[in-house]
Order: sequence, then C-alpha cells, then structure tokens
Amino acid sequence: MERDAALADFETARGEWERAFAQIPDGALTYLKPGDDYSLGGLQVHVNWVLAHYRGETMSLISRYEAGTPISLKAATAHWSRRAYDFRKLTPATIESGR
Repeated sequence: MERDAALADFETARGEWERAFAQIPDGALTYLKPGDDYSLGGLQVHVNWVLAHYRGETMSLISRYEAGTPISLKAATAHWSRRAYDFRKLTPATIESGR
C-alpha cells in the first residue's frame, strides 16, 4: 500500500472512531461492564497510549537504523519477548533491516 493511500485510510478510520465516540453519552463513558477490562472512556485512553507507545518503538528502530546501529534478530526478539509482543509475525529480514 502506498503511503498516501495508507494515510487516507487511517484518516477515514480515525474520523469514524471520533464520530462513534461523539455519540456516546458522557455518563456511559465511565461504565465498566462486569468482565470487561476497559470502560468506553478507558478504551479511548488505552488506544491512544498504544499508538503513542508503538510510535515510540518504531521511532527508536528508525533512529538505530539511520545511525547505522545493527539491530540483531536475537536482541530484537528478546526485546519484544520481554514486552509480550507477538514477534512471531515478524520476519528475520524485517527485524534485521530495522523496518
């Protein structure tokens, strides 16, 4: 997927997310159904934190790549394993290239 198309898809999805949340009454944002991990308001915060976190992880890898710092498969796997990421979906080539 090309960059511009991916950004357009992201903006569309973000708009849908914002419109959906705008329809939720304020009192419902803090309701936590038994068995759920997040209230609707908490979900919004959680999703934002996840995006910020992964952006930081990605920027770190990009910085290392641009600085010419090798990113070894063993070190990357240990790093992601400690954080409980599903690194099984990554390929060695992706990890080694830092992309």
